[in-house]
Amino acid sequence: MGRKRKINKLELFQSTEKLLLIYGYDQFHFKILAKELNVARSTVYDYFANKEELVTEYMCDLMGRVNLELIKLKPIQSPLDRLKRMLKVFFTFSHIHNVLQIAHVINRGTSEKVEQNMQKLDNYHHEFFGMIISWIQEGQEKGELRPEISSSIIAGLFFTSIQIPNMENLKPDEWREAIFQAICEGIIQKNS
Repeated sequence: MGRKRKINKLELFQSTEKLLLIYGYDQFHFKILAKELNVARSTVYDYFANKEELVTEYMCDLMGRVNLELIKLKPIQSPLDRLKRMLKVFFTFSHIHNVLQIAHVINRGTSEKVEQNMQKLDNYHHEFFGMIISWIQEGQEKGELRPEISSSIIAGLFFTSIQIPNMENLKPDEWREAIFQAICEGIIQKNS
């Protein structure tokens, strides 16, 4: 009998992400994942006891990567420049919104590992949101952003902007800049 092929977590998470985006959570299972990875289903079970553990660990990995990219922006002095760079991170990880919607359907009680991963996701979300809110509030205090607009509304505009379809087929940098201008300058024509 031959040896089982080993798979690394990066390969496993990339295939998991691809299949979740194609099939959704309900249709995702280890059989199609094993086929995608060209391994026996038992090989996937060597790494994870069930799909909930795999998917929640993948989601933690994804949120961890996004948070690391956001932390790299902290040294940027201008809150407005930080928010502009943040938008680039959001567009780089534009699939995150679709993936994180899965969290609402996962049974936290499946296992202790799933519960731990879900708690970790909650912590990432609070850290992520708190960091962005603080940047917005800093921008409001420095006069770069309008103080009368709620920081949570501004954060929501940034979060949801990645879902706006690029109907004009602009290059990614041009599209991000157009979105950033629309958020920051609004849609109302300013009178000189």
